[in-house]
Amino acid sequence: MSKLRLMMVDDNRTLLTALQRGLSRSFEVTAHHDVSEALDDLASGGRYDAVLSDVCMYPVGGPEFRERVRKVRPELADRFVFMSGGADDPSFEAFLSSTVFLPKPFSIEGAVAAIRKVAR
Repeated sequence: MSKLRLMMVDDNRTLLTALQRGLSRSFEVTAHHDVSEALDDLASGGRYDAVLSDVCMYPVGGPEFRERVRKVRPELADRFVFMSGGADDPSFEAFLSSTVFLPKPFSIEGAVAAIRKVAR
């Protein structure tokens, strides 16, 4: 049985590397350190079952990233899991309440469960 394909996007390269290592036991993982790189991957035909994205990234955050994905790959927009260690801005509260969200720090097992919840 083939593994589900997961795209991860986080501007923290150290965290991205650690997550990729931990999640690669359960998924085929492609990691991107910025949104433009991830969008280029999708535009060139990259196929994924789910996306794990940080909420707070510069210059494009997770909510805007998902909206950009919705325009080019609408079927993937509902398969996001968001993570953050500092999304305490009140403007994110409504957004996070309508998503699958992992507060940092989280366990690999917790991430696997959340990703499997949205993957198709």
